[in-house]
Amino acid sequence: MNQHDRNPGSPAGDRTRPIGTDPDFSAVESVIPNTRYQVPAPIRAIFTLLSRLWPALAARIAARLFCTPMRGQLRPAEEPVMARAGRFSLEVAGQQVVGYSWGEGPVVMLLHGWGSRTSRLAQLVDPLTAAGFRVVGFDAPAHGESEGRTTTGVYYARALRAVADQVGPLTAIVTHSMGGWVASLALRQGLEVQRLVFLAPPDDMQYYSDLFARQAGFTIPVQERAEANLAAETGVEWARLGPDEIYGGFDLPLLIVHDSDDPVSPVDQAERVHRAWQGSELMITKGLGHRRIVTDPAVIARVIAFLSEDPSP
Repeated sequence: MNQHDRNPGSPAGDRTRPIGTDPDFSAVESVIPNTRYQVPAPIRAIFTLLSRLWPALAARIAARLFCTPMRGQLRPAEEPVMARAGRFSLEVAGQQVVGYSWGEGPVVMLLHGWGSRTSRLAQLVDPLTAAGFRVVGFDAPAHGESEGRTTTGVYYARALRAVADQVGPLTAIVTHSMGGWVASLALRQGLEVQRLVFLAPPDDMQYYSDLFARQAGFTIPVQERAEANLAAETGVEWARLGPDEIYGGFDLPLLIVHDSDDPVSPVDQAERVHRAWQGSELMITKGLGHRRIVTDPAVIARVIAFLSEDPSP
C-alpha cells in the first residue's frame, strides 16, 4: 500500500467527537500498551485471525490501538524546568489541555512527538529564554497531563491552533518527531508563524500506519478500513497526505535536523521533507538517534542561532 498512489485528502471542518470512546477495548489496550513498537507474536496471530474472520471489528480495534499513545512520565531531570513553568489549561473538543510557559518576549511554541510530552523538550527552555523568547508548550490530548485516552495528529493540530489563539501570535515553532507533521497540518488550516524547526520529522503518517499494521498483525484490507474510519472521524484523510501535500507549498524559513542513525524515522524521511519545503535547511547529525537530538548542545545552539536570525532581507 503506497500512499503516493493515493489522492491527497483535505481538511473537512472540525469534528467534536473524540476518537475511540467505546470502552470495549480496554482489555486489548492492557496487553498492547504501546502498539507503535513490538507486539507479542500470540497477539499478532490473534489480530491476523480476527482480520480474516471479522474485519469490521478488527478495523475498529486497529483504529483504537493506533490512536492510543503511551502516556510518558515526568523524568527527574526534567522536574526543575517544569517546576518553574507558568501553567495554564484550556478546553479543546471537551477535554482539558495543559500548557506551560516560561519567560517573556516573542513566543516560541514547543511541540513534542507521539507518546511524549512537553517536558521531553525541557533542555530547550533555558537557552530559548536566555535568547529573549517566551517559550510555550502543551501536552497534546491524551499525552502528559492533558486529558484523554486516545487522540490523532489531526486533534493535536486542533489543540495547537487553540493554544496559539490563547497565547498570542507565534514567532516560531520547534517540533520533535510527529510534531513537525502536526505543525504543517495546522499551517494548512490557518495557523500563522514566522519560522520553524523540525527535529527528526516524519515525512508522512502512512509510514507509521504501515509499520503499526505490520507489527500488530492486521491485514492490509483491515488497515485501509481503519484508516478510512479515522478519516471519517477526523474529517482529514491524513493517511493520504504525502510529503508534497503536507509539507509542500510553504516558503517560511525552516530548519530540519535529523540523525543518520534514527531508528524511528529514517533519515530519508527528513530528506523528503527538505525537498518538499522550498528553501528549507537540512542539518544531518550522527550518533544521536531519535531522542537525544532534542538535548544535544550543538543541535540546541544551531536552533537558537536559526531562530535569532534577522528576518529582514
